[in-house]
Amino acid sequence: MFEMNCQQIPGNPCCSVKYCPLVLAWATTVHKFQGFEAGFDEKDQINRIVANIGELDWEKINPGTAYVVTSRARTVGTPTVDNPNPTDSALYFDGPIGIQRFEDVLFKDNGQKTLMVEKRERWVKYLEHHKLKTDEIYNEEKVLSMTENVKEKIRANNHNNTKGDLNLKIITMITNPNKQWKLRRDKYLVRER
Repeated sequence: MFEMNCQQIPGNPCCSVKYCPLVLAWATTVHKFQGFEAGFDEKDQINRIVANIGELDWEKINPGTAYVVTSRARTVGTPTVDNPNPTDSALYFDGPIGIQRFEDVLFKDNGQKTLMVEKRERWVKYLEHHKLKTDEIYNEEKVLSMTENVKEKIRANNHNNTKGDLNLKIITMITNPNKQWKLRRDKYLVRER
C-alpha cells in the first residue's frame, strides 16, 4: 500500500491518496494448463506459476497433477544457501511441498498402491500391448495405402461438391461408438476393494 500527499502550501497537506498497485493474474486448473509453459523467454506468455496442489489425498485421487505443474515451468531458478527461493524461478508453491509429495503419493497408509495408480498402470499395460498389435497390423505399407485411399476419397468428394462416404463414416463412428470396445474395457478397470 502506498500513500501520497499533495501539498499546495508547504507543510500543510490538502489531500492524501492511498493506492495499491495491482498486477493482472489468471487462475486455471492443472489439467487445463497441460501443453503450456512458463518462463522468461520473449515468446513465453506466462512468466510465473503459483501452484496450490492441495493435500496429498488430492494427488492420490489424481496421480500426476504435481508432476504436471512442475513440468510446466522452464526454470526453477538457482537456489543457494542464502536464497532458497530464487526470484528467477518460474514456479512457486502455495503451501507445503516436499519430496514426499512425489514419492508417497503412490501408496495408501497401509502400503498398498492407490486405486487410481492401479488403474493407470493397467491402462498403460493395455495400451502397450495394443500398440504392438497395432504396429504389426498397420505397418508402413498399410498406412501409406490407407492415406492414398483417404486422399482419393477426399479428391472425389471435392470434385463432386457433395458430402461423400468419408464424412458419413466419421459421423457414424462418433454417433455409434463401438460396443465391443465398451465390453473389452470393463476387464481392464480396477474395482473398489
